Amino acid sequence: MAALRPKEGQHDVNEMNNDTLEYLGDSVLELLAPLFWITEGRGKKEVLRLSGFSLTNRALQAVCLSLGLEEFLLSVTEDIQAKIVGTLTEYEAAWTKDPNGAYWETVCDYKPLADVMEAIFGAVFLDCGMKMPVVQQLFRRLHWPAVNGYT
Repeated sequence: MAALRPKEGQHDVNEMNNDTLEYLGDSVLELLAPLFWITEGRGKKEVLRLSGFSLTNRALQAVCLSLGLEEFLLSVTEDIQAKIVGTLTEYEAAWTKDPNGAYWETVCDYKPLADVMEAIFGAVFLDCGMKMPVVQQLFRRLHWPAVNGYT
């Protein structure tokens, strides 16, 4: 459950915490994004551009919000909840304007939502026994819908 607990809500320093999972997930995503775009048949310049774009806080935040994970965050203060609600409102308005494009590019960047996605990828990587094909499939299923409009 640490993956769904923002850093601000961490209490037990001995548990596998969001910060550690986030760091691991960030590293896993750094490998997954180029693999994803290469398997999509993109050239080197496009792989570099799209990989960098796929890993932005806004792209990861869009995945988090599109899955509705903000409802399941643990130990969230009222201040954090207010920021999440504001970001979600902007996200939904942007989606209404352009559901087929990279509508979320204009939404404010609230990093804790991106951090949660990184932590989830880190947790899945550990839980599946560090099998990259499993995490690669998760990336394809979760991330592709969010970045598809950008390509």
